[in-house]
Amino acid sequence: MSRSPIGKPFLVSENDAGHPIAAKPLNALSLDTAINEAWLQEVLASNPDILPVGAIDERVEEPLVSLGREVRTPAGPIDNLFISRNGYLVVVETKLWRNPEARRKVVSQILDYAAHLRQWDYSKLESEWRKQDSEGQSLWDHVGPTEAADEADWVDQVNDNLSAGRMTLLIVGDGIRSQANQLAAAVDGHPDFQFRLGLVELRLCRTDEGQVLVIPTTMAVTQEIPRAIVTVRWTEGTVPAVQVETPSFQRQSRVGSVLTEIALLDAIGKSGDQGDRKMAVARRLLDLLRDAGFSTAWTRNGVTIRHQDPYTEERSLSLLRITRQGLFKCNLVVLRNQLSEAWKSEEAVGRVVLAHKELMKRFGAQQHSKVKGAKVKGADLAVLDGKESDLVAGLEDAVRLIQAEAERLPPVEESSG
Repeated sequence: MSRSPIGKPFLVSENDAGHPIAAKPLNALSLDTAINEAWLQEVLASNPDILPVGAIDERVEEPLVSLGREVRTPAGPIDNLFISRNGYLVVVETKLWRNPEARRKVVSQILDYAAHLRQWDYSKLESEWRKQDSEGQSLWDHVGPTEAADEADWVDQVNDNLSAGRMTLLIVGDGIRSQANQLAAAVDGHPDFQFRLGLVELRLCRTDEGQVLVIPTTMAVTQEIPRAIVTVRWTEGTVPAVQVETPSFQRQSRVGSVLTEIALLDAIGKSGDQGDRKMAVARRLLDLLRDAGFSTAWTRNGVTIRHQDPYTEERSLSLLRITRQGLFKCNLVVLRNQLSEAWKSEEAVGRVVLAHKELMKRFGAQQHSKVKGAKVKGADLAVLDGKESDLVAGLEDAVRLIQAEAERLPPVEESSG
């Protein structure tokens, strides 16, 4: 019979001088009888800092924000779902190993959940968030990324993480120690899935005062191994020359570097087919937008075209995005949230968003889902070749509509009181 290498925990008391005077053993709780999975889910949802996610996935910027418990997917309900400040999902499956069948199925189960999450977009996450938020605060406002972050860029990052499968999967419970190697071995065969899997064992002890001490221990973590690039150069009559290069992978900066216009145009020019054509379109479009009085906000993935909200000087509205991948788009969820926070008139907000939806649709820059808001799918900049002035004129019409709607609103003092 195997024994745990962790000994019995003690609570040490000190006197006023800081010297230890007593050591009381803590009573370990049996997860087989004293605790159930619902209790674990509730504790983690309200106290996500218990999860040692920083030690498992260095990509994730804490703190985590709970998106809910028993979150429904076609593969079944996810026990706990979280999102980090920098837009990574953390999927948690709580498992008490009373049932031997659960030991064999838990990894495939959490991978099924993650596979379905890859089909989601930011609108779906926002919808899940609002199911549990009684104050009506948007997910962006609650998560509160760094001050330097841009909302539209953050939403893009969340969507990119989802589609690429960049997420953290945690199996949390008891009895994991003996199953670590077998469970971790089950994650092979997913080269296109950039997840990190961690196995976390919890030990619980109760104090004499009735408090529960939770001790999380990371038992196993999967890790990506960089592949080598092998180049073979050979001409007839010569010995083949083989060069092996192992790329160096550095941690991505949590804030990231902000693009300049030159860097953006250069990236667009290298973005694949018709790169030079897309770069020329982007240059003409940026010049026209500046001449029309629009402002720009540069981020690590592109530039957001903005215009100040005429109703309040505290906010700019995101009307268009140009990305380094050679795309242009607009996230209507972001625009709706920006308007709703100040305007307090869903009718006025709805008219502006609908008009902007039609504008983007006219140029093919938006693909809409049935979910409230919009599922953003950018259109190739090449389709704007020769139509740059038409798009800018459409954005100017959008600004005039925003100004007209803002003039109908009550004074700022009345609406904010």
